[in-house]
Amino acid sequence: MAGVVQVKERQARKRALAQESEAYRQALRVEVHNLRLYAANVQQKLMPLRTFAPLFMLSAPLAGSFLRKRKPKWLRLAESGLVGWGLYRRFGRMLQDFVSQRRDLPRFSASEQTPPT
Repeated sequence: MAGVVQVKERQARKRALAQESEAYRQALRVEVHNLRLYAANVQQKLMPLRTFAPLFMLSAPLAGSFLRKRKPKWLRLAESGLVGWGLYRRFGRMLQDFVSQRRDLPRFSASEQTPPT
């Protein structure tokens, strides 16, 4: 007889858990519906800002350049000097060769029609 009572208690507990689970499922559906409504409302409120989004994206770096703290003048000068030195080391020889080749080319006056051969 004790076994039958335990089975009935477990079945009752199982039904109670199923009902509780169904209640949680319904509550979850309501919450998801509320979230969808809230998201739609927020999207509707932000719709006018979408037209200005490209301007915001362009203005952010510009505003940052105005608002940031400027480096001291001597530091900017030193940075420019180092960048110039690096560019000279990388491209200086090529520029010298280019200029010397241009110097070696014969020059034509406006009166000459054909180059000398």
